[in-house]
Amino acid sequence: RDLEHFPSRHFPHPSHFPLPIMSEGGISVLFRIQSAAPAGYSCHLVGGPSALGTWDLERAVPLAADPAAPVAAADIPIPPTYTSKPVQIIGPVESFEYKYVMIKADDPDTKIWTPSRGNLVFDVSHRNVKKSDGTTGLYEVDDTMRNVVFRCKASTTPGQSIGILGSVPELGAWDKARAYRLQFSSTFHEWTAKIPLRASTGAFEFKYVTLAGSEITTFEDRQNRSIASLDDLLPWFDPETGVAHVDLSALWGNRNVLRLLIFHPLPEPYTLCAIGGGEALGNWWNPANMVLGNPRRLLTSATGRCWELEMVAPEQADVGGADAMQYRYLRLDQNAGKAVWEREPNRRVPLPVRGLTDAAGLVEVFDGNFVDPTMEFDNMEAPGGALAIGPYPQSEEDVEALLKGGIRGVLNVQTDHDMAQRRVDWPLVQSAYHKHGIAFERVEITDFSGDDLVVRLGEAVRALRRLVEKASGGR
Repeated sequence: RDLEHFPSRHFPHPSHFPLPIMSEGGISVLFRIQSAAPAGYSCHLVGGPSALGTWDLERAVPLAADPAAPVAAADIPIPPTYTSKPVQIIGPVESFEYKYVMIKADDPDTKIWTPSRGNLVFDVSHRNVKKSDGTTGLYEVDDTMRNVVFRCKASTTPGQSIGILGSVPELGAWDKARAYRLQFSSTFHEWTAKIPLRASTGAFEFKYVTLAGSEITTFEDRQNRSIASLDDLLPWFDPETGVAHVDLSALWGNRNVLRLLIFHPLPEPYTLCAIGGGEALGNWWNPANMVLGNPRRLLTSATGRCWELEMVAPEQADVGGADAMQYRYLRLDQNAGKAVWEREPNRRVPLPVRGLTDAAGLVEVFDGNFVDPTMEFDNMEAPGGALAIGPYPQSEEDVEALLKGGIRGVLNVQTDHDMAQRRVDWPLVQSAYHKHGIAFERVEITDFSGDDLVVRLGEAVRALRRLVEKASGGR
């Protein structure tokens, strides 16, 4: 989006840290973050590379408060800046994931993660990653700031503009003379601004206002919008710079924005649509086209481009008094003009719409996979035979399709809740497996839960090995 450019913030270089000599095939990285952790906590860094502990907290890299960093700006306290010593990452490195964690000294089981959702990504091409010295190979990662994109759709008259005023210094600290003016985007018919906030910013409030010149003429008629934490919004990434942003869409006044997101890669000429109850979703007649958004952090902590659709958050009156908005996704072949409905039962968003950021006027709904109505699956070569990944069988016909495709064993990872939600008759499917001689095992793993995956991954791998050995004659 064509957003206003803001100069980058500069922080003093912690010169008290010595520059390392880089090993062949590796890089050195210095990390910096601000944190307002309570007293008695220490700051650590953990991540994928072995130098960052391979996600083992006992091997996490300790950070130290940077004495050269500012502690106040215009008499406003700034949380301490924590900086690592240069960390030597061995081997050819282009990108990896990492995270900051505050650990309580007298109770190591008590932790504060930053960010609280998802992981951060180091990538040598990202603009928050700067190479300090071409001879030493030292990279610096500045995680002290977070870019927040404020977007507001509002009707204005000639000479009027939209501004924002809030509780944090970057939004004017409720000083009417310091309201921040947004820029109008004719492409998206909305007022926008990209405002860097400190990553350590906790809860804050704000409101949109109308401006005549620099003077506030009207406050929007609603309670103050509020954000408990910037981590409540999963970031998206500028495709050219790799810089992370969080995005707050809004409608002037009391109505909220509902944003549907689903990760489902499609080749051209296919696109994704949504259809459902209410005018925004075509009243089950005219599907709404979705757009492919910028790369963003997914629920799995990986990065990908989601299909996105924004609408006015429906109220019960918009869907005939129902207690939920029901909808489904369709895959559209634009060349052939044909659409395929997803296999799922109708999806539901309970009304009134609620979410982590509804107090700010935005609710994001991240949906799970688009399940193809056919039993197509992806084959992968593996020791002792081939593995296949595909949708869950729901009928004897589906099991017969697996058999015809050469499948001899199935590892099911659906939970009871998932099966009930998707209306899977598990006893019927088990009976079909027995009838057609397909071995099966089941290990319940909650979708998009990293914690549950950690607990159950070993059990799932052992079950998979048993199935592979059985299919390959015990080898």
